Amino acid sequence: MPLADIRDQSLAWMAQCIDLVNGTNVEDSPRAKIAAAFQHLCIEHYTAIHILIDQDVRSSALALLRPQFEAYVRGAWYHHCAPDGAIEKLVRGGSTPQLADLVEALQVIPAYSAGSLARIKAEHGQALNDFTHGGAIQVFSRLENWQITSRHTDANVETALRFSARLSMLAGVAIAEIAKNDVLGNNIKVAYDGIFERAA
Repeated sequence: MPLADIRDQSLAWMAQCIDLVNGTNVEDSPRAKIAAAFQHLCIEHYTAIHILIDQDVRSSALALLRPQFEAYVRGAWYHHCAPDGAIEKLVRGGSTPQLADLVEALQVIPAYSAGSLARIKAEHGQALNDFTHGGAIQVFSRLENWQITSRHTDANVETALRFSARLSMLAGVAIAEIAKNDVLGNNIKVAYDGIFERAA
């Protein structure tokens, strides 16, 4: 599918996702608010990735994939796994545990027991780090016959946008779960499938 068509799908999904999620009420507890905030950050990173790709700012869009993935994982961990002490630490301005530890802890949660998060980290973690920190992939994507240019391929950018959109859908469903709102979760999945899966 041409990249322009994926951008059109992404634009439609972005509008629906934001409309569905914004204003969702969660319980007044640090755990719920922190978990939902991380998932909302995941969705905002998706919005930025979409806008940057739409403006053909490809390298910077790819640099946000790792922060988006980490926001999703951290939100899931704070919702399902974080001990009270870790929540109190973050409230006081402390840091979160390492991503590898969060992914490992989530493996015992039924929703994550299939190991999809671990596979993403194992198979794509190095590339995500490279995109974010300006490693070899980012450097050599800017050189063609030693001339400076940006040449991330349409195929790679399409893959990245699809991955980002799916993460945003999962983040929206996670917010619905935190809010104990099954109707919202279903509406998010239906909206996403209606846009992306119908053309698959």
